[in-house]
Amino acid sequence: MQKTLLIIGLCTLAACATPRQQCETDATKNVKALERAVADAQANIDRGYALERDVSPQFRYGFCNKGGNLTTCIRNDARVKTKPVAIDLAEERRKLASAQQRLTTERTRANTQLAQCAAQYPT
Repeated sequence: MQKTLLIIGLCTLAACATPRQQCETDATKNVKALERAVADAQANIDRGYALERDVSPQFRYGFCNKGGNLTTCIRNDARVKTKPVAIDLAEERRKLASAQQRLTTERTRANTQLAQCAAQYPT
């Protein structure tokens, strides 16, 4: 339920973005994803292991406020556990190098697109 509300809220906010902001967001989307991949790979190498998130539902009996009335209900909360997992450091280094190389290329492409956004939607 909370994820659904979050997605609806984000979609609503995205609809409020100006055409230029939408253009710029689209232009930098891949750069941001690659930056996260580089940061994750580097952190894994530095630690010597990766962290895996395990999300599982946790049903709890409690009180809920429905229309101003306090009632009992069963709530579904997500329980997130993080656990260390072994990695192949050589493979992780290759993955990091590949992501860094792609990031350089993607930044060049994004800068070109950002310039096009600025030309198409001047402020």
